[in-house]
Amino acid sequence: MKVKLFSIAVSLLFFPVSLIGNLLGGAAVEIQVWLNNFFLSPYSIYGIPDWIKYPLGSIFAGIAGGWLAAKAIKKIYKNVDLLYAMIFPVLLMIFAFYIDLTNAINSNNILAATTFGHFIRHICTISSYYIFLKNEWK
Repeated sequence: MKVKLFSIAVSLLFFPVSLIGNLLGGAAVEIQVWLNNFFLSPYSIYGIPDWIKYPLGSIFAGIAGGWLAAKAIKKIYKNVDLLYAMIFPVLLMIFAFYIDLTNAINSNNILAATTFGHFIRHICTISSYYIFLKNEWK
């Protein structure tokens, strides 16, 4: 019972740590795109088009956020029960999906690239959190 309670308590760190990871991952992609566009024309054959840049940035930011959250949680408490450590993050991602979906519906812009980017980032964040939390430090 003690392990389950500590797992739930330590999973509350998911939100701030995954937010920092998402920001760092997104910033890394933006810096890479800026460097690419600075040294190469965005319209050249080596430039990164927007239809690749935004989904790739969301995927990388989501993976970085999930990885950093799993790493921090495992660093603080090594005996994490995976099921109980997933309760708060899953509820948070469901709430984030709900907020993004209602914002898209209210703005009549459901097919926007940013909406899909947010959905991709949420899916990558929660799935990479689960994968890294399950596989790290066995």
